[in-house]
Amino acid sequence: MNTRDQVYESIGVGYAAACWPDPRINQVIVDPLGDARTVINVGAGGGNYEPTDHIFTAVEPSLEMITQRTTGAGTSVRGVAEALPFRDQTFDAALATFTLHDWSKVAAGLNEMRRVAKRQVILLFEPSESLKFWLVEYSPECLALPSETGAPGMDDVGST
Repeated sequence: MNTRDQVYESIGVGYAAACWPDPRINQVIVDPLGDARTVINVGAGGGNYEPTDHIFTAVEPSLEMITQRTTGAGTSVRGVAEALPFRDQTFDAALATFTLHDWSKVAAGLNEMRRVAKRQVILLFEPSESLKFWLVEYSPECLALPSETGAPGMDDVGST
């Protein structure tokens, strides 16, 4: 487990009580998952964006986040994107929601997603779009946050 993973052991406390899924974001995930029956959720956190009509397996490095998953949410495995503990093509789809910026090796994690699933659904904050976010006017320091500096964007995902 790297330093980024360890951060969630402290900042993840109470996460499930404070964060809930946004229906607009949820729909952006549901549509591309389509008819996938089995889905691996890489960097699953509390599992907020796991539609109930799919069978999910969560991979999450933070034990704190795993313990906050809803009862009956499916299997949870402690692990990292860069080394998924599953055989090739185990899942119909692989999902990664707002997690790429926490991975130590984005290319390795994306390759692992391709290895274990036929289809990949990735939802991320595009760093170049962050500059357009209204909060930057009021708090330009937000661009210096670890989630923004060096965060992978669409070019990184597409070139891997």
